[in-house]
Amino acid sequence: MNKNTIKKMYQMKFYLTLILSLIAISSLGQKCRTTELNKVAPWDTSMLQEFERQWQLKQQLKSKTGNNDTSTYIVPVVFHIIHNKGVENISDSSVYQCLNNLNYDFANSDTNALFIRFKHLAADAHIEFRLATIDPNGDSTLGITRTYNIASVVGKPSIFDIIHWPHANYLNIYIVKNPDGAFGYAFYPGGPGNLDGVVLKYNKLSQVPTHEVGHWLHLHHIWGREGDPRTGNCGQDDEVDDTPPCNGTFECDSLNSTCGSYDNVQNYMDYSSCVKMFTKGQGKRMRSTLELTRTVIHTDSNVVNTGTDSLKQLQNIEFSILKTSSDYASLYEEVKFKSRVAPFRYEDSIRWSFTNATISHSSSVQPVLRFLESGWQLYELKIYKSDSLIYHIEDSILVKVPEISHTLSKCLGTPLLKAKYTSYAFDSYSADAVLFKSQNDSLMFNDVLDNELTLSLNHSGRYLIKFQLLFDSLYSFTIVDTLELASVNVNDSLHITFDTPLWLSEVGMYTETKGNGYGTAYPQGLGYDSSNCFAISTSQGIDTVSIIVPNVDLRKYKKAQISFDYAFGEANSKITNRLLSLNIFPSCNEDIKTELIAIVNDDLNTMNGVGTEDNSDWKRVSIQIDSPSYSNFSDLQFYLIYEGKASFYLDNIKITGELNTNEARAEFSLLGDSIGICLNEDLKLENLSNYGSYQPEWIVTGSENFTAYSDSLLLKPQNGDWYNVKLVVSNYFSIDTISRSFYVNILNHDTSSIQSLQDEYCQGQHTTIRLVGENDSVRWKLPNLSSKLNPVNYTNPSSGYLAIYTAYVYLNGCKDTVTKEVPLHTGISNLRIYANKDTVYLGYLTDSVKFSVSGNSIDTFIWNMDNGDFSNAFSFKYLYKNPGTYNVSLIGKNQYCADTVFKPIYVTEGFKVGVESLNDQSEFSIVPNPFDDYVTITAKQSFYSYQFELLNAVGQTILKQRIYSSPIDIRMLNLENGLYYYRIINANNGTMVSGKLIKR
Repeated sequence: MNKNTIKKMYQMKFYLTLILSLIAISSLGQKCRTTELNKVAPWDTSMLQEFERQWQLKQQLKSKTGNNDTSTYIVPVVFHIIHNKGVENISDSSVYQCLNNLNYDFANSDTNALFIRFKHLAADAHIEFRLATIDPNGDSTLGITRTYNIASVVGKPSIFDIIHWPHANYLNIYIVKNPDGAFGYAFYPGGPGNLDGVVLKYNKLSQVPTHEVGHWLHLHHIWGREGDPRTGNCGQDDEVDDTPPCNGTFECDSLNSTCGSYDNVQNYMDYSSCVKMFTKGQGKRMRSTLELTRTVIHTDSNVVNTGTDSLKQLQNIEFSILKTSSDYASLYEEVKFKSRVAPFRYEDSIRWSFTNATISHSSSVQPVLRFLESGWQLYELKIYKSDSLIYHIEDSILVKVPEISHTLSKCLGTPLLKAKYTSYAFDSYSADAVLFKSQNDSLMFNDVLDNELTLSLNHSGRYLIKFQLLFDSLYSFTIVDTLELASVNVNDSLHITFDTPLWLSEVGMYTETKGNGYGTAYPQGLGYDSSNCFAISTSQGIDTVSIIVPNVDLRKYKKAQISFDYAFGEANSKITNRLLSLNIFPSCNEDIKTELIAIVNDDLNTMNGVGTEDNSDWKRVSIQIDSPSYSNFSDLQFYLIYEGKASFYLDNIKITGELNTNEARAEFSLLGDSIGICLNEDLKLENLSNYGSYQPEWIVTGSENFTAYSDSLLLKPQNGDWYNVKLVVSNYFSIDTISRSFYVNILNHDTSSIQSLQDEYCQGQHTTIRLVGENDSVRWKLPNLSSKLNPVNYTNPSSGYLAIYTAYVYLNGCKDTVTKEVPLHTGISNLRIYANKDTVYLGYLTDSVKFSVSGNSIDTFIWNMDNGDFSNAFSFKYLYKNPGTYNVSLIGKNQYCADTVFKPIYVTEGFKVGVESLNDQSEFSIVPNPFDDYVTITAKQSFYSYQFELLNAVGQTILKQRIYSSPIDIRMLNLENGLYYYRIINANNGTMVSGKLIKR
C-alpha cells in the first residue's frame, strides 16, 4: 500500500469521525463551532503543548523585561468563495469590506465605546491582513477565488479539499452559505493535511471574521477551552492573564459578574452583542502564535512572494476615466473618474483636484463632473495612509467642443416658411447643464436665397450659430456651427457669406407614379437624367446629413424593393471618413431604427471632383425587403457622414414590389360569455387576426379603462358588468370586423381592513392585530414575522416611528394586499430590576433588600412588592417581615407606553453562624473536606435549581454561585486556611441545608 493510499484512508477516517461526532452536537443558535471541531480533529498535541510551554515562558520573560515590540506583522489572505450559484456568491466589494472590518477590529480602533473599567486593557494587536496579489503558481491574482460546489450548502470541513492554498503562506478564508450550522469556525495551528483556515457564513462578515481569525491565531473563547456560555465555566482558563474568568454571555450587560469579578463582555472572543476589543494579553498571544507556530506566513520573503508587501499593494491601485468618447471628453459631457485602492486601513485617504470643472475637489472614490472649458484640463489624485502620501498621479484630459451636424427632417415641429437665424452666447454655467442666453433671437431673412448677412455681436466668447431653412410643411434644413470670438467690442459686426448653390429655392416631392420617384427638386441638368435632384456640398470640417423621406407605406407588399441613384465626389485631397447608410424606422421615431445598407469610404465614390456632368457619374443601389413587418407608415433615412470638401447628389428614390392580395380576417381570444377575474387584474384579449398588415383598431363599449396594442387589448374592469369589444383589421385591399359581448364577474372586493386592539402603538410593544372582512385565508407580512394566524400577536419594531402592517388576503383564488400604517411612540426599552440579593434570611445580619432599576425613555415607576406595598422610587431598601416567595413587579411608563418586568425574592427563616444553626446535609455529598481549591457537590436524590453560598467564621458571605447540574465543581481560590460555613438553598421552595468546610 503506497503513501498516497494510506493518506487518503487516513483523511477518510477523519472526516467520517468528524461527521458522526457533529451529529451529536446541538448547533441550535450556535455562533461558533471552533471548540467542537478542534476536539474531533486528530491534532498534533505535542506541538500544542510545546506552544503553551513556550507561551508561558515568553510571558514570564516579558513580565521581567517588558515588551516594546510594536512592529506590524503582515498576514497574506485569500478568500475562497464556495457557492451554489446563490446569494453566498458575494461581490468583491463585500470581500474588501470584510477585510477592512477585520483590520479595524485588530487595531482596536474604537476604544471610545469601551466600558471604562476595561479601556486600559484594549490594545492594537499590530497584525495587518492583506489580500494576496500573487498566487502559489506565481501568477497575478485579486486574492479572491470562486468555485461552484454544492458543498457550500452544508459548509463541512471537507470544503478544504475543494481548493486550498498552502496554509504556511496564506490565511485561507472560506465563504459558504452554511458553515456547518454556525456563523463560522476556524482551526488552531497544527491540524492534519489541509485542515487549516477559517470558514464564514456569507452574511455574517462584520465581526464574526474577527472572532474566528482570533481562533486561527490560537485564542480560546474568553470563558475557556470548553463549550458555550453557561454556568460552571468559572473553573476554565483561556490561558490569557488579563481576561477575567466568566461564564460567557449572549447579552451586553456592563454589570455582568458571573465569577466574582466584572465580565469583559465587549471582548471579541465572547458571544455578546457589543464586542469591541482584544486585551493586551490576547494581542501578545496572537503575536506569539505567529512567532512560535505560524512562523513562515509573516516573514519578509513570504510577504514579497505573495504580493502583500507595500510596494506591490500600491501597484494594485486601479485608476480609470469613464466617459462617452474613447480618447477625450466632450465639453459639458458627464465624466466619471474612478479609483480602487487595495483594502488596507485607509481613513479619509482619497483626494482629487480638477481644473475648469463643475467641482474642484473631491474625496469620493468615483467623482462625477463636467468640464466647462475645452482644451487640455488638469486633474490630480492623491492617496494617503496614516497622513502619509502613498500614491500620486497628475495628468490631463483633452476636452473637445461637440461635433457640428446637418439634419433634414419633417419631425422638428411646426415649420415656418422663412429662413431664420438665431445666435446664442455661452454666458453662464451650472453643475449639470450649460445655460444659453439669446442674442438676436429672431432675425428673419426677407428672401431665402439671400447669400449675405451682417450680425451685431454684444459679447466675446464662444458663439453657437444656428441657421434654419424651412421650405414647406414637410421639410426643414438646419445647420449648426460654432465660432470662437476671443474679443469683440460692442456693436462689432460679423459678415457671413453663404454659397448660394447650397440653398434650395424650392422643394418638391414626387409621387410614386412619376419616373423620378421621391426626391428633392433642384435646378435642371444635375439629376441622373437631367431631372431635379437633392444636392449638398461642404467646404471643410466634418458634416453629417440626414435626409428623411416620410410616410412610406410598405404594408401592402409581400416583398418590396427600394432603389435610388446617387453621386458622390471629393475635391483635391483624399477624404478619410465617409459613410452613406439607408435606414428605416416608424415615422418620427428614430430610436428603433433598422439599417438596410451601408456604403463606406472608397466604395462611396462615384465621380472625380465635386460636380456631376452625366449619368456615368451616378450609381444605382437596390435593396430587397422580404415580408415587410410594418403596421404603420415608415420613414426612410439617408444618413451621410463625410469630411472635407465634397458634393453629394441623390435622385430617383423608388419603391416597387409584389403586392399582398390576401383578404384580412379579424379574430381575437375570448374564454366564453362570462369571465371571472380578480379586482385590479387585467383581462387580456389577444389579436389572432390574419393578414391585417395595417394598424388594428380596438373599440370598447362599457369601459374607458383599457390599453390597446397591435397584438392585444388589456381591459381593466373595476365592476361586474357587460362589455362589448370590436376589432377592425385591414390591409391594402380589404377590411374585416369582429364584435363580441361578454359579462365580467369580479371575484373579490377591496373591503378588508386591519384592526388593532390598542389605541396607541409603542416601539417594542406586543400588539394584537386582525384582518376584518370576507376572506378564505390571510398571510401576514410583517417585519421579522410571517404568519397565517388571524388575529396575530406581533411585537412592534424597537426603533423607528412608523409601523407598517401588511396582509395578503386570499378570496376565491384572488390575492389582495391590505396595508395599515400607524405612528410608533418611543417605547420603554431595557427595563430591568436590580436587587442586591435574591434570597433573604430573616434575622441574619440584614434582612433588607436594596432595589434599583435601569431602562430607557421612562418617566414614572410603579413597584408592587407582592404583599400589598407599593413604591414610585427609583432606588430604595425594603424590609420583608415574613418568610415566603415574593414576585416583585415593576411598571415603567412614559406618556404613551408602558412595560412590566418581574423578579422573585425568596424570604426564609434566619441562619446564624454556629453549631446550633447547622442541620442535616444528607441530601448532598460535598468532597473533599478539608479542601484545597475546590469541592465537588453531588445531589443524592432528585435535583432542582440551588444556590451555593460560602461564609466565613463571622458570617460574611464570600462566595455565591447558582448550580444547575449534579455533580458540579465549585472553585474556591485564594482563600485563607481555616473554618468556613456553607449553605445550599433550594431555589424553588427556599429550603436550606448547611454545614462546615475546612480550608487547608
